[in-house]
Amino acid sequence: MNEDKLFKTIMFEVLSIEKDLDDLGKGIFFAPELYIGFRISKSIYNNRATIFPKYKEVEWQRELDLHNGGPSDIVFNLGNEQLIIELKMRNTYDSYEKDITKLMRLQNNGGIKQHKYFCALVDAFKDKEDGRLQKLITEQNLKDNRHISFETKKYSYQSDIYCHLILLKIN
Repeated sequence: MNEDKLFKTIMFEVLSIEKDLDDLGKGIFFAPELYIGFRISKSIYNNRATIFPKYKEVEWQRELDLHNGGPSDIVFNLGNEQLIIELKMRNTYDSYEKDITKLMRLQNNGGIKQHKYFCALVDAFKDKEDGRLQKLITEQNLKDNRHISFETKKYSYQSDIYCHLILLKIN
C-alpha cells in the first residue's frame, strides 16, 4: 500500500470539499462527518490503482462492524490485507482517543494484515495552541503521522479557525 498516495488522496478530497463549500460561503465543518467519510472513501476507491498497486480486486465497505467496539468508518478489503480508517471531526480529545483505542484493539485475524489509521479534522482557532493537536501527535506516541492545516470559514465560531487534517498510523 502506498501511504503517501493515501494521504494525498485524503488531503485532495478534503480540500475539494472545502472548495465546494467555500463557493457556497461555507467551510469544511459545515459538512457532516458521514458525507466527508463517503467522499474520502470514494476518492480512495477511484485512486485504488495508485494506492493499492499490487491488488487487482479492491472491495470498498463502509460502516463495517469488525467487532472491536462499533462499526469502522472506512474499510477496504484487499485480499489478504485490509485498510481501516476511523474518521472524526470537530470533537474532543477523549473522543479521538476512543477511536484510536478501538483501532488498537484490532488484531490481524485469520492472516489478514490490517493497515489501521485514525483521520481527524480538528477545528482550531487561529494563533492559539490547541491541546488536542499536541496530544494526538505526542501523547499517543504515534510515530507515523501526516498533517496539513488550512484556514476555513467560521462555522458557529466567533473567531477565524483552521482545519487541521491529521492522519495517524496505528500499529
